[in-house]
Amino acid sequence: MDMGRWYFTWLLLPLLLAGCLASPARSSLAPGQLDVYDVTLGSSTDYQEIRGVRGTDEPCLRGYERSFAELDIVLGYGRDRKIRKITTRNPQNSMFDVHPGDSAASAVARLRGAGFVEGDPSRFRKEGLLLTILVDGTGRLFGMTLEEADPTD
Repeated sequence: MDMGRWYFTWLLLPLLLAGCLASPARSSLAPGQLDVYDVTLGSSTDYQEIRGVRGTDEPCLRGYERSFAELDIVLGYGRDRKIRKITTRNPQNSMFDVHPGDSAASAVARLRGAGFVEGDPSRFRKEGLLLTILVDGTGRLFGMTLEEADPTD
């Protein structure tokens, strides 16, 4: 191999590897599937404030969580400072056309229709995503969490 090709290969190799190792924003989510104040799973946006509500941070094992109490949402940031988890209890928000306040039966039907597979009565998986629904004693959702699935689960 001549020196020009060798140099070009070593110049190109880091660029190719960087593309493989990067974790882009969750592009498998179609517009409208996630409606939580325009927050996107996998985004590197550092939301300090949403709709005039300032967030408060709490450390956790995998990074930190920022709570927007007045909006009933919590954003979980990983150590890489990207959004890895979104939790909402706000009925104005939706994930895959499921809202807090919906009946558990209708939520399960919508999630199955969106391609999720039920792992247990409250956890659903699809393409690297884990969606957990929180159901009260009357059979209604009072919240839900969408996060990147841990491959070891």
